[in-house]
Amino acid sequence: MPWLVLVDGLDEVLEPAARHAVLRRVADHRENPAFRFLVTSRPLNDRGLINSAQFPTYVIEPFSDTELHAFVAGWLSAREITDPERAATDFVARVRRTKLHELAHVPLISTMLCLLFAEKPDAELPDNQSQLYREFVSWLVVKLREADARGQLRDRVASYGKRAEEAADALLERIQELFQDMAFGHQQLGDDRTLIEHALAWRGVQPPEGVPQREWAEVIADALRISGLVVQRREDWRFLHQTVEEYFAACHLAARHPDPRAWASRKLLAPQKEWPWPQLEVMVFLVARWAEAGKDVNHKLARLLGWRHREHNIGFIAQLVRNGVAVAPRIVARAVKLLTKELSKEDASRKRWHDFAGWLRDIDPELATREVTRVVLGPAQEHRRFDAIRWLLVSVPEAGVALALRFLANTKNGMTARRALDRQLGELDRGLARRLLHKVAQGDERDAVRLKAAELLKRVDADLAAETFAKLAEAPETKVASRLLAARAAWEAVRDSDRTFSVLAELLRTPDPAWTDAADFAVSVSAVRAEMVLRGLADDEVTDRNLQLEAALFLVERLDFDNGQLLRLALDRRLDRELRVRAAGAAVIERADAVAILSGVADGCGPGDQYLFKVLEKLALINTQAAVTRLVEVAENSRYPDADRMRAAGRLRQHLSADKLAKLYASLGQVRLGAALELRRRKPGDGNDELESLAMDRGVRDEIRLEAAIALHSNRYKRGQVALREIAADVNASKSVRRRAAELAEK
Repeated sequence: MPWLVLVDGLDEVLEPAARHAVLRRVADHRENPAFRFLVTSRPLNDRGLINSAQFPTYVIEPFSDTELHAFVAGWLSAREITDPERAATDFVARVRRTKLHELAHVPLISTMLCLLFAEKPDAELPDNQSQLYREFVSWLVVKLREADARGQLRDRVASYGKRAEEAADALLERIQELFQDMAFGHQQLGDDRTLIEHALAWRGVQPPEGVPQREWAEVIADALRISGLVVQRREDWRFLHQTVEEYFAACHLAARHPDPRAWASRKLLAPQKEWPWPQLEVMVFLVARWAEAGKDVNHKLARLLGWRHREHNIGFIAQLVRNGVAVAPRIVARAVKLLTKELSKEDASRKRWHDFAGWLRDIDPELATREVTRVVLGPAQEHRRFDAIRWLLVSVPEAGVALALRFLANTKNGMTARRALDRQLGELDRGLARRLLHKVAQGDERDAVRLKAAELLKRVDADLAAETFAKLAEAPETKVASRLLAARAAWEAVRDSDRTFSVLAELLRTPDPAWTDAADFAVSVSAVRAEMVLRGLADDEVTDRNLQLEAALFLVERLDFDNGQLLRLALDRRLDRELRVRAAGAAVIERADAVAILSGVADGCGPGDQYLFKVLEKLALINTQAAVTRLVEVAENSRYPDADRMRAAGRLRQHLSADKLAKLYASLGQVRLGAALELRRRKPGDGNDELESLAMDRGVRDEIRLEAAIALHSNRYKRGQVALREIAADVNASKSVRRRAAELAEK
């Protein structure tokens, strides 16, 4: 069994070079079969060494609305709150009135809110993340001072006198200052001291003389343990959560730089040259603290959106809005306009495009969903539509699933992209996938999309998928081909012959190109029942006459059963000609009857109808002379297009004598000339042989021969001269034609 190595909190390695070194060490060892690695981190920019396409990558999803309500109800129930369900409903309603509605779905945030709600059920909840952390910390500190912590610390130093006890009291009173100093020091790049080492280096409260340094260090360590905001795992000390450390670091900065307009504060909010910013969360908390103190930071925020800086800084505006920080509406509107514009750009990299979409969602979730959906439905290239759908599946599955199914159902989209989306749909939460796929399958999407939804539904609920297919098969508004596919799928899942045949009987009474497939499927389900339905159709004079013929033909071709209707229907010139031609080839039809059927079909083919030649091919197999007679009629009849007359003449080569064929071709001289000239126009060099043949053919009219020779002479000089001299020497040609040919031959 290989070792599982957990690399926890990669994002807490703040210096990029050091973080890259950690990733490199993972990369160096991950190919060794003796080890498996699990790396946890917040989202990072430098994930190149941990490729999600090669290694499984998972994201801890926030609570859904339903899950949030269930979590709060369970939490309040454990705290023995009266009527926890009602209280949870009240809690969720209150959260919706704050700017924390989105963040409240994060388990840590929801837990902190629950604590404050349980403490003061009638009070308003904090409006943003900074207020939440401030109130949460204040609550813990109050509990710390009210609890037995003061007595424990005083008892520890009581033997050193009253001044030592007063120092222990002061430590508790100023413990937030200690947290801020610890957090700020621990956040600094290049400072390798541990959290406890930062705490011990704090000089905010000094022990009185006589208290050993080691003893005072234990007092500080006890205070940290009792606070609930710092936890100890063996020799490792950490804040309760990374965001708690970032909050305290921001408080430290806000205390040192209370005025963001001061010169010393300018660098703190200067535009950055990379994203994400170093210490991004600290800066978000800092701006929030300034805003809560009534300081105007909007001028500095506006600078971040200048054309030179926006690429690496617009995300910070989105982070502020997401965390509930009050940002001037004009700045938010500017950020929204820029992000919306960026989403429509085709040349944005995949990562940048995802960043833009995520930032827009942080500011305005509904607008982001609309804009990304617009990209999917618009003229964007396939790769961008693919990116947009993948983003929606992660961010707004309710909007993304239907669009993903449309993409999958469109076979014009690339196979690689469709397979990737198929995999992503398979990774959705089973309950969510079940609900959304079933919704699409029952909705008003086109048939292919609904069928695809039902097909994918089999992964999460085979029984529901079978029932969905059955209902699709029974839906009268669905196309016959789609109903047939659905019926097959339902039959494969549940062999319900009565329900299946109820659908098939209806489909067999509906004229459609997929009718034969439906009949074949009916036979596979029950040959006896299928024959009964088909015989009824063939005999039913009320039924569509073409459907009667198709049923009679199927009975003969597939079931070797002749009910006597086939010939009568096939001779009816009002019926579908393709069915009649098929009927003419049926084994039960006599040759004479077949000729009559095909002749009737040929009579219905007017000039220019190419189906005539297909019919005459069939007719030639049964009665060659009848087919030849028809072809001669076409070749000699000027009502037919020239191309058809030439095609007919070509078919007659093997059936007419040389003299008859020559006379026929002579009568087609003008047609042949036009065809040869058109052929040469399309491809120089082609058509010259036909021109020469025309010029030399004494059966063709003199004027056509001369015109062919002139055309040949202009492109093939020597061959044209020979043809012109031949015409000039022909005593049967008119004098004017001979004279003109002789003149041209001498030039």
